[in-house]
Amino acid sequence: MINGMLINQLICYFAIYSFIGWCVEVAYTSYRSRKFINRGFLFGPFCPIYGYVIITILILLHNFTQTPLLFLIGATLITTIIEYITGVVLEAVFKTKWWDYSKRKFNLGGKICLKFSIFWGFGLLFCYYFVHPYINTFTVYLLEKTHYLFPLIFSVYLLIDTIFSIISAYGMRKIIIRLNKIKEEYQNNLEEFTQKRNEIYSKLKKRQRFLFKYLPNFKVPKIPYLNKK
Repeated sequence: MINGMLINQLICYFAIYSFIGWCVEVAYTSYRSRKFINRGFLFGPFCPIYGYVIITILILLHNFTQTPLLFLIGATLITTIIEYITGVVLEAVFKTKWWDYSKRKFNLGGKICLKFSIFWGFGLLFCYYFVHPYINTFTVYLLEKTHYLFPLIFSVYLLIDTIFSIISAYGMRKIIIRLNKIKEEYQNNLEEFTQKRNEIYSKLKKRQRFLFKYLPNFKVPKIPYLNKK
């Protein structure tokens, strides 16, 4: 038992909030993209980062629930730290980004930004005081109806989904590394070609007067589809 909460309860909270987080992410990104986008790292309809955040807040901010302001500050800081660490780890391991705030003001490496940190803080404040009581009631009902088997079933499912998701993401990592290598080779070849072209262009310009003497209609050719450096 942690702060009066059973491990079974915490697992249920994790599952429920991970699912709610997935729904929020999918609704937001699908609305902006005008098409369905399955968000999250896992194959299933869960975003674990939401579950981790809720569990961490329920444990660490248990003694601050009577002071909404302190709870808000703590929730904002905890969410920001977890989001940043998760972003760093995912990018370092799988060489890709699951979210990017680089175009937002006051961002740090595109992994966190002030606007969303404040948004998550107030969102968690609202969630804890107005949504969590119903989640808690539903959790008790779920545990009783499943004879406390739901946490075990979900834990097994989550382990399997995580394993397959890591395998898939690692395969995607190899593809991304290969694509980046091809892109780098292309850029190097393009730079080399552009440099040689510019050298020829420069020599032609230097010999322009000489060429005009014998070829009055000669003009230095232009290559519009390449930018001259």
